Amino acid sequence: MKGASIALGGAVWPVGGIRQKVIAAERQEMDVFFVYDDGTTQNSNNYIQAKNTAEWLHSDMFIVPINTVRDAVEYLEGQGTVWLEGNDKKTL
Repeated sequence: MKGASIALGGAVWPVGGIRQKVIAAERQEMDVFFVYDDGTTQNSNNYIQAKNTAEWLHSDMFIVPINTVRDAVEYLEGQGTVWLEGNDKKTL
């Protein structure tokens, strides 16, 4: 599934079609969905769109907001082990 927009320095940028990407990830039974978060509460924010779509689907997939590739790596190295132990959604 294509969807990443990543700069050479590791910055992550917003992409289109987030709702469709979350639906596709849910259909493929993904556990974690990393998504750009611009820090706003506007509906145009990729993270807000992904979170709302996952809730609409009643998904137990973890929607993890990131701004850099390093954020995703740190989640997988540290926080990522937390979600394996319970059903609560954990984010950075």
